Amino acid sequence: MNITRAENYCSQFRDNDFRLITGLQKYVFIKIYCKYCGPKTPIPNPHALFMLFHFYRNYPARTEYEVAYYMKYDTVMYERNIRKYEDYLASVIDELNKPFQQRISPNNRLPRIFPSNITGAIDTFPIRIYRPKKKLLVKATMNPKYKSCVLKVQVMVDHTGNIIWFSGPHLGTISDIELWRRYKPKNKLYNNELFLADKAYIGSQDCITEIKKYKSRDLTDVQKAWNRIIQWYRSSVEHGIGYVKRFKILSDKYRGRLEKDEEAITRLGKIVKICIHASTIHTSLNPHRVPQLNYA
Repeated sequence: MNITRAENYCSQFRDNDFRLITGLQKYVFIKIYCKYCGPKTPIPNPHALFMLFHFYRNYPARTEYEVAYYMKYDTVMYERNIRKYEDYLASVIDELNKPFQQRISPNNRLPRIFPSNITGAIDTFPIRIYRPKKKLLVKATMNPKYKSCVLKVQVMVDHTGNIIWFSGPHLGTISDIELWRRYKPKNKLYNNELFLADKAYIGSQDCITEIKKYKSRDLTDVQKAWNRIIQWYRSSVEHGIGYVKRFKILSDKYRGRLEKDEEAITRLGKIVKICIHASTIHTSLNPHRVPQLNYA
């Protein structure tokens, strides 16, 4: 019943139009609706789920929806519905547990030049926010690298680009390696497990990184080749983050004021969770890179 309703609703859009409007492919949308939504849930019909992802995709340009569909919505009721939908969906959606357990599968391996205990790659991405009025919050979120106040989200992906774990949002002044040391899933990782990472993680015992170039000496040809190899295979995490950043609510400035809305970070965490789980559904069916067996 649910799948029929979802398919009939999606059939009124062309594939490219639907992806541009919601940020999702139709099969991802149908899977989310059939698995987590329905008449007995706070998201009773496909249109409600459509409104939620359209809001994430086009945030904060809500007027685009009104113009496109010749409809006028009450702002208070619109925001109330969106919050109701995301509160429910964030509480039930669960797509990361299975791929996280499968990261040690023989199919999730790099070529033989890498050891078999490298199970994925890690990185962080920023979410820009408006400059808070409180000096303490400005000091905690102002990041010179991005020249803006930001919150950080750290993600782990397997070698196909599938996001399998995340943490955050965190304060933007905390370094990437410190975030990894504080919030990594310590009890769920194996003792000898390794991850590919960029230069921000140099010094971490469980990360394989590029070789840093110093002013006093240049890199050798072998070191440059090593860096290029790391960059190539670490690009899987960039692809995973790229899918999540297609939602403008995460790629543009988030309008929630931290000092005015005590639940701003909590709500942003729910939004990040929903978008990341949607990315996992997509990537699990369309891997960015075909996994390779380790024949070493």
